[in-house]
Amino acid sequence: MQFTWKTAMRMELSLFLLLQSSTLEFLDVSACRGIFISEMSLPSLVTYHMARSPLIQTFDGGVWVSAPKDTPCVYDVVRHGASQLHQLNEYQMQPDWCENAFDDDGFQELLATICSCTKHKTVGSGDD
Repeated sequence: MQFTWKTAMRMELSLFLLLQSSTLEFLDVSACRGIFISEMSLPSLVTYHMARSPLIQTFDGGVWVSAPKDTPCVYDVVRHGASQLHQLNEYQMQPDWCENAFDDDGFQELLATICSCTKHKTVGSGDD
């Protein structure tokens, strides 16, 4: 198995990752904080576990920073890079999720809890 990742540090002290693997089927980054997957090429990915990573602590231990404003949408990242996805966290994807995600209320509710993009980040969730 070949698995590659590239990073891009931003001024907000967040880590943006590009993940690539032709064979990876399971990915769990739910315990990671301060990283955001900005792009993936994971054509075999079936199960993906993640959590919103809205706040990180700076190295001096005193300042908390919210997710960068240009954080990519989880839906866009997985739609373009993991079209074979069957499960996102505990949610079972519909067979046509790539085309009809916005018609699926359950999927939209999930995105509202895990995605840090400006569209899905909920007001009053403690993430600001």
